Formats: sequence, C-alpha cells, structure tokens
Amino acid sequence: MERREVLRMLAGTTFVGMQGCAMPFVGREGGGGAYEIPGRAMDHLRKRAGGGFACWQGGSLLSLEGNRGSFPVLSVTKSVAALAVARAVAKGWFRLDEVVDFPEWRGRRTVTLRQLLNSCSGLPPGDRELYSARPVDKGLAALRLRSSRLPGSAFQYGPSSWEALGEFLKRRLPEHGANLPGFLAETVSKLGIRPMDWRRDGLGTPYLSTGMVCGLNDLGRLGSVLADLASGSERVGVSAAVFDDLTDRCPANPMFSAGIWWNRNAHMPGARGVEPERSLDGVKTPAFWRNACLHPAARPEWFALVGSGGTRVFILPSESIVIAVARAGDSWSDAAMLSVC
Repeated sequence: MERREVLRMLAGTTFVGMQGCAMPFVGREGGGGAYEIPGRAMDHLRKRAGGGFACWQGGSLLSLEGNRGSFPVLSVTKSVAALAVARAVAKGWFRLDEVVDFPEWRGRRTVTLRQLLNSCSGLPPGDRELYSARPVDKGLAALRLRSSRLPGSAFQYGPSSWEALGEFLKRRLPEHGANLPGFLAETVSKLGIRPMDWRRDGLGTPYLSTGMVCGLNDLGRLGSVLADLASGSERVGVSAAVFDDLTDRCPANPMFSAGIWWNRNAHMPGARGVEPERSLDGVKTPAFWRNACLHPAARPEWFALVGSGGTRVFILPSESIVIAVARAGDSWSDAAMLSVC
C-alpha cells in the first residue's frame, strides 16, 4: 500500500487527546508592505482550494473562505514537533548534533537528533509498522525497525524518524522535569493553537509525524510564528539563531528540514520544481533533491508545510504572508500555487 493510501485512511480515523476550542487569529502587526497577494492567486485558491483557505498579512486576516471547522493536518504536525525540539534546544536540554542513543540500538551506526528531524536517520519509512499496524507502543515499534541506509546518506520520508524522535523525548524530557505530552501541549499553547484532537498510540503517547487536528486559524498562527523566526525574531522561546540551525540545509535533501519544505534552491542554476507530495514514495538519491525547489521562478524565501491530501501552509517571511489551505485534494499543485504568487 502506498503512503498516500495509508494517510488517506489515517485522515478518516478518530484522533483523541488535547481537547480545545477554536480561537480567532491574532497576529503581529506590520509586514513588508511592498507585496500584496495577487488577485490571480486569490482566484486560484477559490478555484482549487475546495476544502477552504485563509490568507493573512502581518497578522491581519485578508480572506477566509470555506472550512471554518477542524480537520487533520497530518504531516504539518511535524513542524510543531520540530518547534518543540527547538524549545528544548534553546533551554540547553539537548543539542541538535548529539547522538540519539537507545539500549535497543546498541551495535548500530550512530544517529543524531538532527538526522531524525531531517528524515535521514537511515531508518526505512515505517508507514505500515507505525500507521497501518496501529501499534500499542509506537516508540518501541520505531526502534525495532532495522536501518536500511547509512545515517545522513539518504532522505526517506515517513513516520519512523519522527516516532523514534518521540521516543527519545519521552525518555529524556523527564530528566528536565517535563514529559512529552505536557511539553508538546505547552508548545502548541505558546503557538496559540488549541487542537481539537491529537492522534495517540495505545499508551496515550502523541504521534509527532502526524496527528494534530485543528482549524485554518490555528495554521495561521503556526505560520506567523515560523515567519517571524525566519525573519530573525524570537518566538515561543526560540531564538532566530536556534531556528536557523534547526532548519539548516540537509545534504541528503536541501529542500526539506525540520518538517518544512523550502524553495531556497529557486533561481539557482539548474533549479527545478518538485511536488513534495508526489515525490515521497521510494528512496531517491541526494542528486534528485540537490536542485529541487517548490517553483524555480518564485521567490526563494517561500517555504511550505505539507500535509497529505492538499493541506498546506505557505509562508513568505519578509512580507509576513501566510496562506493556509485545508484538504484541497490529491490534485493540488504547490508549483501552480506559487506560479500565481
């Protein structure tokens, strides 16, 4: 079964935990002011984003159409998990390049925290073992997976690295007087998000690779925090320096780091557009990703949070632009969206 089919099944399952209610979006004032979302982009959203969309600039809502409820944001969850790690790094609890060590991994090649965050830990994707099999303890299920590649050598997208990361946090956060569910809840609270649900395993441990259920306003808040961090401002206890380190280019796939898809290769010689959601099955060499971007003619500073089934958050930091799309469907094209922006 391909990952898209697995995730489509996941979107229809029940997600439990972290109850809350929707809140209005309140962002910071300002923004570059020189850029406005073109009318053709708004027309494109109205035509293609059938599940609903919303746009903000400088924290001010420009448009909200369609979905006003909550929905599974699937892999957009990864960026929230990465921010939780960034908060722990900012507190001095962990280092991004420290070795992630488990008794279950003795005798294996070393894996770093950064490699887990960049999906290049060497673990196979693990969709069947961690999603379809519905493990009682997803952390142990992730640790049982045998490495298929040398850590750092190849980008392999899937839940395995993220749920191994979750097991690392589950075991290590208590050393600092915290626990994974509480620290994750604290992080989303600082983001201004009140998730309606969150997918958990049989032990009640929240998934980090997928699982958050929220609304468009919540995605707007998340996008606003990321826009500020990328612009050099401290947010949620994370400095711009920590965020810059967290999202540094990954040699295995410079288009992806810390749950975020980047357009930074745009305008470089040989840059070519790659649709993330259609490029995740199988293992591709670093050469495939070397010149990859969302759209070669779009501004290189654009980046996106990508959830299966066309859930997206597009962010243009210098102009404080955030565009959130709810469940637009498998035909959604990131390149088509940025071509009109």
